[in-house]
Amino acid sequence: MSIKDLLETVESQDLEKRNVAFDTDGIIFLSAYKYKDEPNNEEVIYADVFMRIQSIEAEIWKSYAVDKTILALTSKKNFRHELTDKWKQDRVKNEEDMNDKQLASHREALRLRKMVSHTKVLLRERMASSPNYTIIVNNVGEADDIVIDLANREGYLVVAMDSDVIGQCNTPVFNYHKKRWCWMHEGRDEAGIFKSILYITMTGGHNGSFGVKGMGKVGAVKFIDKLVSGEKGLEDYVNLFETSDDCLVNFRVASCRQVIDGKVKLASINDINDGIEMLSVF
Repeated sequence: MSIKDLLETVESQDLEKRNVAFDTDGIIFLSAYKYKDEPNNEEVIYADVFMRIQSIEAEIWKSYAVDKTILALTSKKNFRHELTDKWKQDRVKNEEDMNDKQLASHREALRLRKMVSHTKVLLRERMASSPNYTIIVNNVGEADDIVIDLANREGYLVVAMDSDVIGQCNTPVFNYHKKRWCWMHEGRDEAGIFKSILYITMTGGHNGSFGVKGMGKVGAVKFIDKLVSGEKGLEDYVNLFETSDDCLVNFRVASCRQVIDGKVKLASINDINDGIEMLSVF
């Protein structure tokens, strides 16, 4: 009997029934990193991923009765690669320009990415006919985009440890990071989500090639506060960037709310303006 079958035997009539979407990329990376030095580690990594998923499900069942479960994966290409050649450019490096320490770190990162990619293939192959899980992977968006769309459009609970996902979902998000392991919020409102996106556009988030040059976390928060108060507006925000096109690219890179039902709807300057006007109302 699987953990899911076992949990379903628990008296859960008082629990709200919800669907759940996993941002599975991070789970796979954690397992790959944990067993990166194990010989013939492919099966070990796969097994560890599955155990992590079941452990998270057991935690979710304490608060909700799980109905459908979707495991979202990122493919090699998505719409952000078409926006700018800067997307993930930090992963393309010339080994001849590296010192020994940098070279060792770079090659380990490449090895980890291969492990992650191979584990994704195993998941897709072995769980394709699973009655308990549905795998979603496409060339449109990343796993982030998939789970956020399911949350915001269909009300799915989300499992993720990525700050981008946590900040842009309007449903509860379970953070499976070992040091967190908790529900992060009970669903953000539109103003909170828009603030999160603006914060990433200015600081760059974990996308090191983006953001406003010289803009730190404190500066970004202060600027958002001025947008809320009405002291600053769209023109001031656009002027933070070198050009209006640069402003738009940064926003489109940061926003995980542009993939709707498998189709891309890129944000426009008008969308950004509408968001800023909304902030001054709240």
